[in-house]
Amino acid sequence: MSPDKLPLKPVADKPKKERNPAPAWVALASPWLGLLTLILSIVIFIVPGSRDPRAELTHQRPWSAADIVVTIAEYMTVLAVFVGLVVILQMRTQPRPLSAPLAAQRLQAIVGLGLSFIGVAIIYVGLLRSRAIPALTFALASIAVIFIVVAWRGSRGHS
Repeated sequence: MSPDKLPLKPVADKPKKERNPAPAWVALASPWLGLLTLILSIVIFIVPGSRDPRAELTHQRPWSAADIVVTIAEYMTVLAVFVGLVVILQMRTQPRPLSAPLAAQRLQAIVGLGLSFIGVAIIYVGLLRSRAIPALTFALASIAVIFIVVAWRGSRGHS
């Protein structure tokens, strides 16, 4: 029997929607956010710190300048890592080898991630000293695993 005479018609396969990579300005924002994180991590040690941390935590005194800069630097780090990972992960559907503009965007994302990691290392080592080593080791291992998986998947041509 031909498919035209069947009582139920077969379901037509919908073509997969082509995913577009992140816009170029997002990739450009990644190294700038990483650089801003690095600058803020250095500024933390220049601005005046707490004189009475207990009073600041109980809201009896306003926060010191260093506490405000630490908070901004930590949130900037999260934003820089998010933007860098979005750029890298959205490229996984692109055909290999990447075109020159996409390769440049991937490099920008990697630079942004690297700068933000250096900023995080400065913050945690500067503020926590020896207690920061396990946390930084875990973060570095996580970033290394992400890069290895992305590179491995890219070399195999998976989408």
